[in-house]
Amino acid sequence: MLGVEHQVDVAAPLARAYGFWTQFEDFPRFMGCVEEVRHLDDMHLRWRVRTGDVVREWNAELVEVRPDERIAWRATDGFACTEVVSFHPLDEAVTRVTVFAEVDEALESIARGIERDLQRFKAMLERA
Repeated sequence: MLGVEHQVDVAAPLARAYGFWTQFEDFPRFMGCVEEVRHLDDMHLRWRVRTGDVVREWNAELVEVRPDERIAWRATDGFACTEVVSFHPLDEAVTRVTVFAEVDEALESIARGIERDLQRFKAMLERA
C-alpha cells in the first residue's frame, strides 16, 4: 500500500468547499485519472479511472460522513483504496482541504496525482 497526504488552502467558506468536494460526479473535472464516479445509493460509489491505456473500476462505500468536517470512503472490491478528506476553516473565507489516501500499488499513479488534483480543485472552486 502506498500512503500519501496533501493539502490545499482554498478561498472559500467551509460549507462551500465541503459541498463542492462532495459532488462526486464532478470528480472527472478536476481529478486527472478519474473518468467517472457514480452514486449507486447514498453510501456507495462506482469508480472508473484510466491510467495510461489501462481502465480500472471498483466499488466503494462511504465509511464516514461528517458534514463540513470530514468524509471517508474505501474500496469494497477490485483494488485496495481508502481516502479521507478533511476540511478545516482557517477563517470565514478560507478552508484547508487535506486528502490522505492509501492505495494499492496498481493505483500508484492516482496517488501521485493527488497534489495536482487538489490544485485543479482549488482553481475550479475559486472560479465558480
